[in-house]
Amino acid sequence: LITPGDALTAAWSPGGHRLAVSRAFVPGKHPGQRDIWTMRGDGSDPVPVTDDLQMDRNPVWSPDGRYLYWTRVDADASTIWRVRIDQRSGRVLGDAEPFPLAASVVAHIAFAADGRRVAYESVMSESNAWRAALDPAAGAVRGMPTQVTTGTRLWDDGDVAPDGRLVLGLARGGLHVGDSLAGGLRVIPGARADRTARWSPDGSRIAFTSGRSGLAKTWIVNADGTGARQITKLGDTAVFFPQWSPDG
Repeated sequence: LITPGDALTAAWSPGGHRLAVSRAFVPGKHPGQRDIWTMRGDGSDPVPVTDDLQMDRNPVWSPDGRYLYWTRVDADASTIWRVRIDQRSGRVLGDAEPFPLAASVVAHIAFAADGRRVAYESVMSESNAWRAALDPAAGAVRGMPTQVTTGTRLWDDGDVAPDGRLVLGLARGGLHVGDSLAGGLRVIPGARADRTARWSPDGSRIAFTSGRSGLAKTWIVNADGTGARQITKLGDTAVFFPQWSPDG
């Protein structure tokens, strides 16, 4: 064991001087934050490369060791960034800059030995919400389903309030609420880690799973997005998929 803390996707610098890793749950940082760090091969002398609220992961060194690249996940996009770096000390030598590739969701880059070509994974997917009229007596759908959301974002896990308002999760993008089942969506303020939302029986509140405080816990927020508070306090136990009792 060379480091007791969180450290994923380790990558050696070309000269073997340092390891680059993706770290989360660093004391004093936002619980949803994941940053790139470098350290010596024995885990000593950790040096931060990034310090932002995005999810930075999958560090990759350029073949000459002059740049460190990584994947930055922000809302429903995943892009490649890079920064000049001293591979011996881990000292950052400039501002981070995007490394544009022909896709909005990019991951897992790899360089040719001469550094002149790069291979990467491009994810192209979509997931939209649809609605259908249901005959409760027959247990059958009436007519054709109609689409509620459009585009290439990844919507999932919807729930409908008694008055027809819709709440949807957006992969890596938090919770969104519609004024009606077919209305426009607005953002519930919070974090990327908010998901699996469920309306209270009276439609006044929303229970959801969130990693705002670190591990996944159950939170409740008012329907207008105010008053968010954590309600489960189970230490190191993660909690998912809240459900309301019928009387709320």
